[in-house]
Amino acid sequence: GNTAMSTGRFAWSAGDATRARRSSTGGLTWPQFGGTHPKPLGNRIAARMIDRLMTLAWEQDAKTAAEPHPLPPPIDANSYFRGRFIAVTRATPAGTAEVKVPDWKALGGGFRGRFGDTKLLCLEGVTAECQLTFSGTAVGAYVLAGPDAAQVAASVDGAPFQVVDLYHRFSKGLHYPRTVMFATDLADGAHTLTLRVDKSAPPGRSAARILKFVAN
Repeated sequence: GNTAMSTGRFAWSAGDATRARRSSTGGLTWPQFGGTHPKPLGNRIAARMIDRLMTLAWEQDAKTAAEPHPLPPPIDANSYFRGRFIAVTRATPAGTAEVKVPDWKALGGGFRGRFGDTKLLCLEGVTAECQLTFSGTAVGAYVLAGPDAAQVAASVDGAPFQVVDLYHRFSKGLHYPRTVMFATDLADGAHTLTLRVDKSAPPGRSAARILKFVAN
C-alpha cells in the first residue's frame, strides 16, 4: 500500500516535470497529456519514468542497497497506517437496510461502470440502520454519494450520535466514490458502530450506499 502510493506520487511528479519541459519547448500540450486524469500519452510518460527508476535501482550493487531495518515508532499513534477495508456483509442491517445491487436505472445521476454490478449495503430511508463490530482506533465508510446522499448519524459504543453529511460537491450528477470517517482517535480495541439515516437530511436525500467500511 505505502510503496504503491509512494510510487504513484513519484510517477505523477515525474510526469509533471517531463510535461513541463516538453511543453516549454512546444513538444507537448496539456490537452495531449490529458489534464488531471492523464490520457494514454500522459500515462506512458509516467510509466517510462517508473520503468527508468526501477531499472536504475535494479542495476545497483546489492551491497549498496539499504539494509532491512525496523521502523521507528509512529509520530502519531493514531495515524492511518493500519487502515483497512471491512466487508459490508460483516454488518448487521436493520429496518429497510439491505445488501443489494442498487437499481441504477431508477436512480438519478451517473455512476462509474466498475460499480455497476457491485452489491452495496444500502440504507435507504430514515428507518434504515446497521451495526458493525470492529477493532481499532477509527471507523468510517467508503460510499457512493449521489444526488440522494443522506446525512447519517453515527454512534460508537453508545456515545451520542454524530451527524455526518455524505453529500459531496460532485454528488449532484454523480454517485461519487468517497471515504467519510464517523469516529477517530478511539481507544484501541473492540468497538460497535451504530449507523442510521438521520431524520434531519434535506428532502430527497435519504440514502447511504456503502461499498466497504473502513477501520484503522
